[in-house]
Amino acid sequence: MDRLNPLVLSLYRAAREVPIAEFQDAALRLVKSHVRFDGCKWGTSAIDDHGALFQSVHFHEDDPEGAAVYNEVRHQDRAAFWAISHRGQTGNFHFASFYEGLSAIADYTRRYRHSNALITGLPGVDDRAIQSVSIYRGDPDDTFSENERRAIECIVPHLNEALTVSRLFAATRLRAAAEGHWAVAIVDHAGVLQFADPEFEALIQAEWPAGTVRRLPGAAHVALTSGDGSRQYTGRTLIMRYVAEAGIIFVRARPRVPADGLTPRELSVVQAIARGYTHKEIARLVQSCRRQARPRHQR
Repeated sequence: MDRLNPLVLSLYRAAREVPIAEFQDAALRLVKSHVRFDGCKWGTSAIDDHGALFQSVHFHEDDPEGAAVYNEVRHQDRAAFWAISHRGQTGNFHFASFYEGLSAIADYTRRYRHSNALITGLPGVDDRAIQSVSIYRGDPDDTFSENERRAIECIVPHLNEALTVSRLFAATRLRAAAEGHWAVAIVDHAGVLQFADPEFEALIQAEWPAGTVRRLPGAAHVALTSGDGSRQYTGRTLIMRYVAEAGIIFVRARPRVPADGLTPRELSVVQAIARGYTHKEIARLVQSCRRQARPRHQR
């Protein structure tokens, strides 16, 4: 569809120019100028026997509280099962007829004004997860046309690729601002990787050979997001640090080096030696560290 070329170019331009925290809303506003809709869900869901379970989803002019309600009725969501088995295609759904006889999911669509939908599941290497874009109209009589369905089917792959580009630019900026060489990933609040450098994936795989590189292991996720407040995880082979900017969660990682095992006092001595301090200067530095480490009442 040649008429969509300006939109596609605008999406990739926005990926470079719009801050990552604002990109998805900006991109969907661009799409809305070609195919009108009232709300959208865009993100990643896990797949199990009951259908799609939201993991990391962006809600655009759609009620995020509906996610918890949806989880209670998702086993009836025939549209989700269709998207899972027809990846790369866009389905056009009129829910009043499509969910006839399924009262729970039908009530959900009425409550959240999902009367009509264009739903696209994207191809992926993981059969246990799906990336999808679902756009909705609230008026039951305001159905999507076949031309609109075909347009969305063409647009969605570019929409998702532009999001990847936006994340890549954000990761590149963070990497450039960091001291030393760090690999970078973007994760959601559950620890699922939304974007990762190849170097980051390799570091994760080396630390947890039997695990998966698609999610931060539990101990690392807890240490980074809560733990002792240091926002750091020290592993057997790597160091990870958590950085949050404008609601986006970045994780930086680098290989662990011998200096990472030093105490603060030992590290200060090593740094002093590297700076050319004399033995007397180093001795005074050690004494100062000891005084600072003592409880106040013992000084």
